[in-house]
Amino acid sequence: MDFKQRVAALLLCLPALFLSAQSKAPENWFTKDQSKDGVQGTSSDQTLAALKAKGKKGQTIVVAVLDSGIDYKHEDLKDIMWVNPGEIPDNGIDDDKNGYVDDIHGWNFLGGPNGESVAHETLEMTREYARLSKKFNGTNGKNLYGDAKKEYDYYLEVKEAYEEARARAEGMKEQIASQFVKFENAFALITKSSGKANFTLDDLAKMDAGSNEELKDAITLSQRVMAQGLTPENLAEQKKEASAYADGQLQYNLNPDYNPRTIVGDDPNDLSNRFYGSNEYRGPDAGHGTHVAGIIAAIRNNDIGIDGIADNVRIMTVRCVPDGDERDKDVANAIRYAVDNGASIINMSFGKGYSPDKAYVDEAVKYAAEHDVLLVHAAGNDAENNDKTAISRTTSTSRL
Repeated sequence: MDFKQRVAALLLCLPALFLSAQSKAPENWFTKDQSKDGVQGTSSDQTLAALKAKGKKGQTIVVAVLDSGIDYKHEDLKDIMWVNPGEIPDNGIDDDKNGYVDDIHGWNFLGGPNGESVAHETLEMTREYARLSKKFNGTNGKNLYGDAKKEYDYYLEVKEAYEEARARAEGMKEQIASQFVKFENAFALITKSSGKANFTLDDLAKMDAGSNEELKDAITLSQRVMAQGLTPENLAEQKKEASAYADGQLQYNLNPDYNPRTIVGDDPNDLSNRFYGSNEYRGPDAGHGTHVAGIIAAIRNNDIGIDGIADNVRIMTVRCVPDGDERDKDVANAIRYAVDNGASIINMSFGKGYSPDKAYVDEAVKYAAEHDVLLVHAAGNDAENNDKTAISRTTSTSRL
């Protein structure tokens, strides 16, 4: 979900943070079949059954998950993690001479030499705004020509987009606070009237507000948000989570002065350096990457969690996605790492609006194609027509 969508979700009574109590998807819906099960899944259960009925045997392939990291000790993944055959665990030596020390299950391009790892990052838009502001702030564009004028115009585009995003984030923070004041006041009034601190939707349905318009409004609002999962019990927790998201946008994603790259220790603008990072596979929050890996290949029919779509898969974890926008350098190097270390498929569930070093990523994509590696990339969460709308904006001149 992109920044605009997340803002909208939070402002519509913050439903994105609440657990819906109204419906539940069928178990393992994504492996089901429309005609057989009445569920629009991938039909992988039916496909695997048909192949096995014909005596077909699958070939084990390596799928690299370029993401936020993976919990490689997860009970439904630990036995299918890729293991580097040329590396001896934890001996501090690059045994297979691939440039990465002790890369047993993959690599973390956001890790540092002291065991730390980048958690929060800025948006690429923010990084571009910071970079270009140093170059063009106070410049009169009328005095520029050629490539300099093109880059200046690009700066104005980035500046406008950044300032709009910053204003939205600040407004979102204020509105979140305002919304939760309304929720708190409504819950407090109902508690006072009913004598129940932890009331339910059934309790609300039975309440008689009489001619008390304030109480009627409180009941209506409470019914609406409680139907979305907000309750008196979790109100404080949800407020904290919503506020933390808004604060994080301002403190990290949209803060041009924030730079966590010192944790890694490399120069993010030096595209010639491919060998940096660590073998700390999880990172600060491996939730998304673990979720993606589970959909792909969680061990099937073991009565633990979900069943993955595919059999005979080994998951290689390549961490390059922080809480913020991934850097082009990390994505390109992650692709090359996966290719060089035997991945047949690379999954990339991320995206961003600006890509200043897109050419470097394109080279890595071509490198994967030359080695017959399939790349699967998310289409995006913007509801855009990707055939008509440019997803990535690049500088019109080469970066120095």
